[in-house]
Amino acid sequence: MLNSHFNILLCILLSFGSVSGQCLSGNCEYGQGEKLYPDGSKFSGYFKNSRKLAGAYLYPNGDLYEGRFVKNLRSGMARYSYALGDTFTGEYLNDKKYHGLLRYKNGNAYTGFFEDNLPGGFGSMTYASGRIWEGYWTKGKREFGAFTSVSSSDTILLDSVNMSSLPVNGKAPRVFAVVVGIADYGNAKVNLRYSDDDARWFSTYLNKAFSKESKAGNVVLLLNREAGRDQILEALKSTFSQAGENDFILFYFSGHGDKGLFCPVDYPGKALRHSDIKEIFQASKAKYRLCIADACFSGSIANDNEAKDQQSLPSNMAELQDARIGVVMSSRQNQMSQETPVFKQGIFSYYLIRGLQGAADLNGDRTITAAEAFLFTKTMVLKKTQGEQIPFIFGKNLDKMPMARVRKRI
Repeated sequence: MLNSHFNILLCILLSFGSVSGQCLSGNCEYGQGEKLYPDGSKFSGYFKNSRKLAGAYLYPNGDLYEGRFVKNLRSGMARYSYALGDTFTGEYLNDKKYHGLLRYKNGNAYTGFFEDNLPGGFGSMTYASGRIWEGYWTKGKREFGAFTSVSSSDTILLDSVNMSSLPVNGKAPRVFAVVVGIADYGNAKVNLRYSDDDARWFSTYLNKAFSKESKAGNVVLLLNREAGRDQILEALKSTFSQAGENDFILFYFSGHGDKGLFCPVDYPGKALRHSDIKEIFQASKAKYRLCIADACFSGSIANDNEAKDQQSLPSNMAELQDARIGVVMSSRQNQMSQETPVFKQGIFSYYLIRGLQGAADLNGDRTITAAEAFLFTKTMVLKKTQGEQIPFIFGKNLDKMPMARVRKRI
C-alpha cells in the first residue's frame, strides 16, 4: 500500500517535469514561454535562470498578476485583478503592495500606501457615494484623518487648477507670506546647518506654485541676521494687514524653538512668543490662515502646558478654530526637529516641500490641501525618524486650504 502511494506521487511529479513545474511551450529557462506549476498556477511571459521575469501570472483561485518579478517575487509597477472583481494598479515591493490604487467591486477606491497588502500609511478612500476620506491608515482601517468636502462658498475650490480664475465678489485671492529661516545664531554650539536653506526653498516654492497670487500679494523672506524678533513681528503685521477677506496669509519659520516660543536671531535676549504670533493672525481679515514651523519643541504652540497624551487635541482648540488658524508643526512637545546631511535640509521641511511638489496629491485632484500635505509629511517623517519626531496639525478648514496646484506629477 505504501509503495502504491509512492508510485502515484512519483507519477504526479513526473507529469509536471519536476516539483518546479512543467514548461508547456517556449523557453522556460532563458526566454519567452508558458509554465504550469504543481499548485495549478500558470505563468506566461519571460524567464531568466528559470525564474519569472515579466509577464502574466494566473493563480489557482483565478486572480491575475501582470507585471515584473525579482527573484520570483512581485516587484515594480503592476496590475493585480482579483477573481471577485477588485483590481489594484500600482507598485509592488518585496512581493507586497507598496503604493497605488485599489478599486473595490462595491465602487469604493483607495489610493495610497500599503502595509502587508492592506491600506497602511497615508491614503484616501473615495466611496461609491462620492465622499472622500483622507488620512492615516493602519491594518486596512482609518486611524487619523477626516472626510473632505467642498463648499460652494469657499474662496478657493479644491478642484480648481488656477486659483486666480476664481474671483470672489470681483476679487481674486492673493497670497501674503512671511518666510523666516535662521541657521546662524552667532554661536557655533547652537548654529543649525540647513534652516536658512529650508526657508529659501520654501519661499522659492511658494513663488513658483502661486506665481500670480504671490505677485498680487507679497512674500517676505527673512534670513539669519535679518530675522530678529522685532523685524519678524513688523514683517508679520505689515504684510498680513494688507490681506483682505478673500486672501491667504502664511507664516513659515525654520530655526530653533523652545516651550511657547520660536528663537529669533537675537534670542535669548528677545523671544518670539507663540502668543504674539496668534494675536497677529487673529487680527487679520484673511479667509485662510496658516502657520508652519520646523523647529524644536514647535508643538508647544498648541498649549503652554505639557500634553498628557501626544495624540490629544490642544486645550485651546476652540479658540484657534474661531480664529480660523491652521497650524502645522514639525514635532510634538518635548521632541527635537531633526536635520540630515542626506537631504541637506530639515527632514520635516524636505518632505513638506516634496509633498507640495506633487507627492501629496494622492487623491489625484491636482490640488494639495494643508491636510493632504500634512498627512503625507507626517507619514514620511515618522518613517525617516523611526517615530522619534511626530508632526501634528490642528485648526479649521484644513481640508479646504489649498497649498499647491500640481502641474506635473512626480
